[in-house]
Amino acid sequence: MKISIVDDHQMFVDGLASIIEQFPDIELVFTANNGKAFLKKLEWGIVPELVLMDINMPEMNGVELAEVLTNTHPQMGILVLSMLDDGQQIRKMIELGVRGYILKNTGRDELYRAIMQVARGESYFSQAVSENVLGTMVRQKDKEKEQYVKLSQREKEVLRLIAKGKTSQEIADELFLARLTIETHRKNIKRKLGLKSTAALVKYAMDQM
Repeated sequence: MKISIVDDHQMFVDGLASIIEQFPDIELVFTANNGKAFLKKLEWGIVPELVLMDINMPEMNGVELAEVLTNTHPQMGILVLSMLDDGQQIRKMIELGVRGYILKNTGRDELYRAIMQVARGESYFSQAVSENVLGTMVRQKDKEKEQYVKLSQREKEVLRLIAKGKTSQEIADELFLARLTIETHRKNIKRKLGLKSTAALVKYAMDQM
């Protein structure tokens, strides 16, 4: 799997690159120090499957880059790797369609897990990020309560586990169900709530919990 790093701190980029080089199934194709430089390098014709990006960068920051990529390269996975754990900032990235957000103090194993899940089209938000969003996200209580009661008890259980950042397989294991059953529940929840994407489902789950 081909990935890229976008961060304005070269020492951090070098350290992260050395870790990624230890992952046998991941290839670091290039790095960039801001969003504008990253877009320029895409013109080389090498398009990574996933980009690891910071938020605070000069010239073009992570939010601006995510806005561009979700329109021009919707299949590219975006995993934010930042020191920022501000709930509103995280929510903004989720609304843009970003599927993953972890902090820079994340360990090697969690970094690998996050990369692989986001690359598969799943979501990954570290526990600290999830807890921050849960504590700061503005809730539209009346409207969301009305939507929430449309769900069956099992669907509510699945939604609760989605809010904790669990994958479909982890939810299946916890509820002693098949993964296919969980995927069906996820589809039904999105249909009932009028949600169009996995990111929207994660955001809704976090709002409810």
